[in-house]
Amino acid sequence: NELTPSRCLSGFSGLPAPPPYATRRVARNGAHFEFFGLDSNLYEEGNVARGELSVASLAWLSKELYRSETNSPTPMPIRILLLHHHPVDLNRFRKTSRKILLWKRLTQMDGGDRLLDLCHGRIHVILHGHEHFPIAFHDRKSQAIIVSAGTVSQRQNKYSSNSFFSLLFDGNTMSVVEYCWTGGRFQPQESFGPWQLAI
Repeated sequence: NELTPSRCLSGFSGLPAPPPYATRRVARNGAHFEFFGLDSNLYEEGNVARGELSVASLAWLSKELYRSETNSPTPMPIRILLLHHHPVDLNRFRKTSRKILLWKRLTQMDGGDRLLDLCHGRIHVILHGHEHFPIAFHDRKSQAIIVSAGTVSQRQNKYSSNSFFSLLFDGNTMSVVEYCWTGGRFQPQESFGPWQLAI
């Protein structure tokens, strides 16, 4: 079976547009958000888990960030980058987390460092999935809050439960709450932050 972008993305019909895309939204409280979606899948034969951002994708993001910075509404939007794969090495969290099989090594996206350099001080939040490893933290290299999603739909191992995150914004402050499956419902289990966003 050949993996192609159109085939891979067919399950995500609710996206604002096929990646790459940039879209702005205004919350009910007047807060401005700008979302940048990038396809980090590496479309080569035999690849299942490794991700990468092409030079063209990085150039697109650079252009869109420049456009956003020169045409930003007031107040300045909170800029959020959406990816599939994680641009940072999450293995440093494996020993301290109760949520992951200790034998499984997490795969980092190829070229993640270039992306983090581009995001430095320009992207406030990076959201990604891929490994189903729920953690949220401040990344020093990009100065962004990175949120690595869990999963609500795939059966997890005996060391972790299915989970999802809720992102809470209060002005320039952001917090993350993890909701875990308890067998009857999702309940809040762990909080991360709060962090002050550099806006």
